[in-house]
Amino acid sequence: MNFTLKEIADIVGGRIVGDETLRVSGIADIHSATDRDITFSVNRAYFRKALDSLASGILCSEDYGFEAKKTLILVSNPRISFARILNLFHENKNVSTGIHPNCIMGENVTLGKNISIYPNVFIGSNVKIGDRTLIYPGVYIGNNVFIGEDCIIYPNVVILDKIEIGNGVIIHGGAVVGSDGFGFELEDGHYYKIPQMGSVVIEDDVEIGANVCIDRATIGNTHIGKGTKLDNLIQIAHNVSLGENIVIAGLSGLSGSVTVGDNTVIAGQVGIADGVRVGSNSVLTAKAGIISDIPADSKVAGFPAEDARGFFRKIVYLSRISDLSSEIKAIRKELKELRNKLNL
Repeated sequence: MNFTLKEIADIVGGRIVGDETLRVSGIADIHSATDRDITFSVNRAYFRKALDSLASGILCSEDYGFEAKKTLILVSNPRISFARILNLFHENKNVSTGIHPNCIMGENVTLGKNISIYPNVFIGSNVKIGDRTLIYPGVYIGNNVFIGEDCIIYPNVVILDKIEIGNGVIIHGGAVVGSDGFGFELEDGHYYKIPQMGSVVIEDDVEIGANVCIDRATIGNTHIGKGTKLDNLIQIAHNVSLGENIVIAGLSGLSGSVTVGDNTVIAGQVGIADGVRVGSNSVLTAKAGIISDIPADSKVAGFPAEDARGFFRKIVYLSRISDLSSEIKAIRKELKELRNKLNL
């Protein structure tokens, strides 16, 4: 599979500077690129190195629109264009293979067209799976589950009873959807388990990383909004409600009944306490501890979380404590000497 640089530029909506007839068969970083590759640049320092690479062309920002010794494809957003070119050269392995005979299915299972179900998949009763969905080996799907079209369910995923999954959802290996919420009540020295009777609803175009746990609601739904992306090793507790286009990095944990607004970014190892509401368009920086509501359009850091600018200002001050202590000692010494001279 190969393309001219002009064909690639047309796909990403870019502008060519140089020889548009050059053909390439792959995309590579500046260190491994050959004359059969296109490479990319996301900043000026990297661009200078890309000019010295073996690549036939460079994908870069339209700000670099000048004559160069290599052919350039100038775009407004190199990162998005880079992703689209990767898809162009990516071999599609999600080819329909049909239903493997070692798949176990319950009663009243409805399967769409061009589905692939690999060996050792278990599918319960009253399940509906949409067109072109791919289910890898070792997946468990409980009763009364709905899975939409064009989904990819990777090996060893567990989807328990009464779960609803939209179209274009990707769930990576080891994830568990619909496990019981962590609900217990202490009575007479013993913890009484609160039945978890609700469900999980996952909207379209969500991606769920490896070993993510999404608990079902006590009653009602745990909800994951359209376009939300979850990294590996994340805990989503019962009755959490995530809006649309949220990004959550690995090792974060959201306690029960947390609500997060649209377009929020949650960095790694963030913890959010029960029932907290996080407004839309917010940024929670790494290791932040969120114990109270966060207004929309906020950027917070630290534990307990506070405005990020104030938090990092304190960090700067703390880093200067040793120097300040030395300065104070020197000032005290000078004052003492001055008092002695003045006989005070």
